[in-house]
Amino acid sequence: VYTFLSFGITEGYILSVMAYDRYVAIRDPLRYSITMTWGICRRLAAGSWLGDFLASSVDTVTTFQLSFCQDNVINHFLCEMPALLHLSCTDTTQAELVMQVLCIFTLLCPITFVILSYAHIIIAVIRIRSAQGRRKAFSTCSSHLLVVTLFCGTVMSLYMKPQSLSSPEYNKIVSVFYVAFTPILNPLMYSFRNKEVKMALRKLLGKPEGA
Repeated sequence: VYTFLSFGITEGYILSVMAYDRYVAIRDPLRYSITMTWGICRRLAAGSWLGDFLASSVDTVTTFQLSFCQDNVINHFLCEMPALLHLSCTDTTQAELVMQVLCIFTLLCPITFVILSYAHIIIAVIRIRSAQGRRKAFSTCSSHLLVVTLFCGTVMSLYMKPQSLSSPEYNKIVSVFYVAFTPILNPLMYSFRNKEVKMALRKLLGKPEGA
């Protein structure tokens, strides 16, 4: 449970860091290598992992203070928090409250940071004089924005809704999007934007470079 939570929370933090990275690249591309140094990148990554460690530990400890005295079969394809809360035979109000409070720091805060970053990105793109430059800038951000929407939207619909209003079937369907669907899309959306990957794919399919 802790491992699953930690990787999910870290992805949310990393997506917000990537939004800031794109903002720096578009706002001042000539100074990008000076602003986003390896030291800054390491600190951002370490901060993401530290935040995920704290949030995952609190959520895991809170959940396993509950009593599980009924069926021990989880109606899910993984050990997810809402599925475990449905199994508990004690009052889960406090555990749900802790989970929703943590969602503010692990979901709403990263999403807010992403929105602010993209608001500044839009302002910076509008200031670009050439139409080609604006298209290239928006193209750089489109893949990341789609991943953020799919991942954060589905996670919020599952974790920030009262458990009394959700069903195990709904939870399983929603989980598929951020557990399986989004990770599958990641290499497709990011890698296929790389020129070398595109050229290798064309060679594999036997198409000329201009096709």
